[in-house]
Amino acid sequence: MAKTNNVEKNFYNPYSFVPLTRNVVVLADDEINNLELIQDVPFEDSLSGKIEIDFLSKTRFCVLGADEYNTNVDGKYYVPGSSIKGMLRSVFEMLTCSNIKNQIENNRYSMRDLTPGSGYELKEGGQESGFIVKINDKHYIQPCSSEQIHYSRIKADIKNERDIAKKYQKVGGRFTKDALGNDSMYFFSGWMKKKEHEYLFTIPKTFDNLIPIDDETWNDFIFVYEKETAKGPDKGNPNWKYWKGKLIEYKSVSEVSKDGIVPCFYRTYEDENSVLDFGLAYLYRQPYINCVHDLLPKHYIDSEDAFKIDIAQSVFGFVNEDVNDGDMSLKGRVYVGNSMLDNKYKPGAPQTFILGSPKPTYYPFYLKQEKGKKKTFSDDTEINGYKRYLLHDKELSGRANRSSSSKTFYPMPAETSFKTVVYFHNLQEYELGALLSAITFCNHADMCYHSLGLAKPFGYGKLKVEGCSVTFDDDSQGNVAELCRSFDSVIMDCVKSRSEYKVNVERLIALASGSYPTNSQGIRYPTSGMEMDENGNSSGLPNEFIAIKKSNYNIDDFSPNK
Repeated sequence: MAKTNNVEKNFYNPYSFVPLTRNVVVLADDEINNLELIQDVPFEDSLSGKIEIDFLSKTRFCVLGADEYNTNVDGKYYVPGSSIKGMLRSVFEMLTCSNIKNQIENNRYSMRDLTPGSGYELKEGGQESGFIVKINDKHYIQPCSSEQIHYSRIKADIKNERDIAKKYQKVGGRFTKDALGNDSMYFFSGWMKKKEHEYLFTIPKTFDNLIPIDDETWNDFIFVYEKETAKGPDKGNPNWKYWKGKLIEYKSVSEVSKDGIVPCFYRTYEDENSVLDFGLAYLYRQPYINCVHDLLPKHYIDSEDAFKIDIAQSVFGFVNEDVNDGDMSLKGRVYVGNSMLDNKYKPGAPQTFILGSPKPTYYPFYLKQEKGKKKTFSDDTEINGYKRYLLHDKELSGRANRSSSSKTFYPMPAETSFKTVVYFHNLQEYELGALLSAITFCNHADMCYHSLGLAKPFGYGKLKVEGCSVTFDDDSQGNVAELCRSFDSVIMDCVKSRSEYKVNVERLIALASGSYPTNSQGIRYPTSGMEMDENGNSSGLPNEFIAIKKSNYNIDDFSPNK
């Protein structure tokens, strides 16, 4: 079956987004001034007590422990309170218009995108060759000359070898001589099917032209190679793992030798006095102009309210965050206990999936697009909002073979019931109402579901709230519906646009309901063209990710919420 880079809009992507509101709701100044006392000095009419929640899993689920099984102690399984707390907080943040800046890292992602209009400048050339040098905890690049070297000139068969360490073993090490007899270093990069050459870098006799790499540029490089392109959890990029061990820190330029330098390609700013970006291949990953926070609406990052405490922070607490131009921490007022599972519930058959997290760099889905234009992290645009996974009627069964990029786990069965106790201390009525609204999806617990644990894109972890009750410290009972309404009245007075807020809540409830219009291919990721069939042969599927970019489609074309 021949591959064609076409895509039909007849499936739902496994995740969609709840948009951001036009303002961040923060605490009033008098409330902020009282925050340091709220653990010991109660608010007037404050509320303390517990919320008991009865959950029922509608699909299999797994909250992974230290091994492939659900979290357990000596075979006694439980759902950690921290997992439930995180699940509830994600809904709480949306409902309270809290500042998403506090919950997402301000990373600078990168691209290697050859599709037209992507902004990938390196495909036009202009990269220079050089060596990374480290002196007194500072990094530099020493320019050098280089040449392409065809595989036919290399005396070992390395063309189909993917591991660069093994490539160097086959040629007898990193160092060699060029045609003129100069000391040189092989520069082997990643594997590509049609690749016909590597590079040979000439080692300078003196290191007297060092171009500085500032800390921000170096940190961007480290993020790309240690996190963004990591092969599996905490494994890092394999090429950088090899070269990182070769980079030696010297005390002075005179000490620098060929043993402790690392080859790279790089670009400089126009004045050529500092490094713009660099990487471990000729077509290396080019960092985007904008970091993640740069693509938040302005009131989330540079308004007066952007650095004040929001409702989620005040209720759940935070550690070492920038508040009112100072570093501050605050203990939370909500505590979630572990949920022990009945011994009758046992893990089922193992499931193996490739559980790679969706990449925020896939701009057609993560960023707001304009018709007929591509908007990337280098453009003037905004993120799409809070990500929510769609809910399946039934979870999928794993089919991936075990590999370095796959994950195997033993899920607990569907129809597993368990109870969670949430203790709250010194909450104001609207704060307790916000927490209950997050638990019940604004009194829509009968039609909405939470998502918990692994493999949510494949339908696992679909949780139903079967019961929710509030008991105060004086043993009196709270009315869940009335408390939710008390929060609703407060938030409506705080948002700039009530109609916008209602639409966003409706979208959240629609995504959490799992009741989507029928489509022919259900919920799935776009195909990458790399899929294999059950016999390990190419499936012949097209690369829909590329086709979506070329067609200027966006997330709304693959979402139940248009």
